[in-house]
Order: sequence, then structure tokens, then C-alpha cells
Amino acid sequence: QELPLPTTPPGEVPTGLVTDLKPSPPPSVVPPRTVSNVPRSFADAPSDSWAPSWLRGKRWDAVNTELSEVPLIMPLARRLQVAPVVVGLGFLILAVIFFLYGIGGQLVCTVFGVAYPAFESFKAIEEFSSLKDPQDNVNQTYLKATGMQFWLTYWIVLAAITSFECLFYYVVVWIPFYYPLKLGTLLFLSAAKSKGAERVYNWFVLPVLKRNRQTIDDTLQESSKRLRKSVSNVASSAVDAGFGVTKQGVEQIRRGITMVGPGIKTARLYVGSELARRRSRGAPGGPNGAPVEEEAEQEAEQRAFEPSVAEE
Repeated sequence: QELPLPTTPPGEVPTGLVTDLKPSPPPSVVPPRTVSNVPRSFADAPSDSWAPSWLRGKRWDAVNTELSEVPLIMPLARRLQVAPVVVGLGFLILAVIFFLYGIGGQLVCTVFGVAYPAFESFKAIEEFSSLKDPQDNVNQTYLKATGMQFWLTYWIVLAAITSFECLFYYVVVWIPFYYPLKLGTLLFLSAAKSKGAERVYNWFVLPVLKRNRQTIDDTLQESSKRLRKSVSNVASSAVDAGFGVTKQGVEQIRRGITMVGPGIKTARLYVGSELARRRSRGAPGGPNGAPVEEEAEQEAEQRAFEPSVAEE
């Protein structure tokens, strides 16, 4: 009896037959290490990442794998060449210190309560100003105007909170966990989903400002008038003081000239009498060879000289 011919195409293993022949796997090629294939999880990271002995083991490997999914932890772990659990533990210690002692609380609150909202306000203003014709797309204009209104409301509420904090600073700092509570409040106010700023504005700020709007306006106007008047009075006093100093200086110069005048007159009389005495020296006549008329003239000049000396 003849056997049937196989119908399997050449190069393939016939079906229904047992064979030990297995195709050899292709040679493995190790791809070069580039930016795209940098390990992004703990399982892909090199095994030489540092970690203390009490943070090693299968349980901590699972924790490392979970933490490697956090975008901030894995880049820091690669840069510091440590396990992700070490970076996570560092963040946990900083958080505990912040919550218990408030260390760095002012900086954290400034970053999340002022810097971030300021950047979002900048983006809202730029988006609204980039509209070429607001009437062409009313929906876009309304959405961007709503974003600007939200951040403007946030800054009004933040100004109210900051004013209250400045007035009662030495009281609020003694509240336990003050900075964590403040940080949570700022995050609640700045979150677009919770709309905390609008809620606080409609609940507290708006009724208070509406009720006292006229009083506040009158107080500001009166304060502005008093401030301008005070500045004007200070400027006038400064000008008057300057003229007073100048007048006093002129008076002192005049007094100096008045004091120098008798001295000049005395010196002139003394020089004149001395010249007359030298001219009459050696001439015949009165005593010491001086004529009687010249002696009388010298006596008159001497009497005029003596009162001048007394006045001086």
C-alpha cells in the first residue's frame, strides 16, 4: 500500500507529525541608551540606587515601583542616584516639619497663594488681549472674561484675608497649625473647580463692602484731602524755613559790616594823626618844635580818636 504524499508547502512543519525541531530565536540586539529609553520607573532603573538597609526588601521594592510613577520623585531619584522611597521619605519629613512647626510656611503660602495665582492671572489677561475682534466669537470672549473675573475675585478675597492677618497677626500666629490651615484655604480659594474665591466673596466680602461702600468712599476722599493739605503745609514750612535761614544769614553779614565800620574809622583817624605828627616833627614853635596850631589840631584829633576806641 502506498503512503499519501504530504500536501504541506515546503519549509513548513507538516501538521499531525511530532517533531523536536524548533526555530532558533533571532539574535538579541541591545538598543543604545538614549533620552527616550531612560528608565522612567523603578523596575527599569539600575539596581545600584542607594537606600539604607532598612528600606530594602520586596515590600519596599513595591513601594519604590509605586513612587516611581510620581512625575516629581523619579527625576529626583535618578539625579540623586537614590531609590524613590528615599526621596518620598524626604518629602514626608518636610511635610511633617511644616505641619508641626510651620517652618517654611510663609514661603510655601507665598508660592501657592501669590506666585501661582499671579501667573494664572497673567495668562488670563494675555488670552483676553489676544482676541482680535471680541464680537466675532462671543462664547470665547465670555469664557475668557469669566476667567479674568474669577482671578479678580480671588485677589479681592486675598486682600481681605491679608488685611485681617496684618491687623491680628500676633493673635493668629498662636493658632495651632496656622500655616497648614492657611495653605489649605489658599488652595481652596484658587481652585477653579471648587470656586472658593467666588463663594467667600459672595458670602462675606460682597455684603460687607456693599453695606459700607459710601462710608469707605467718604473716608478715602477725606483722607486724600487731608493728605494733600499736610503735604502742602510741609512744603510751605520747608520753603519758609529756607527763606528764614537766608534772611538770618543776610542779617549776620550786615551785623559784621556794622562792627567792622568803627574799626575802619578808628584806623583812619589814627593814621591821619600819625601823619600829622610826623609832618610837624622838627618845626619851630610850641613844645617839641611843633607850632601851636598844629598842637591844637592834634589834640582835637586825639579827642575824636578816644570816643571811637570806646565805641569799638
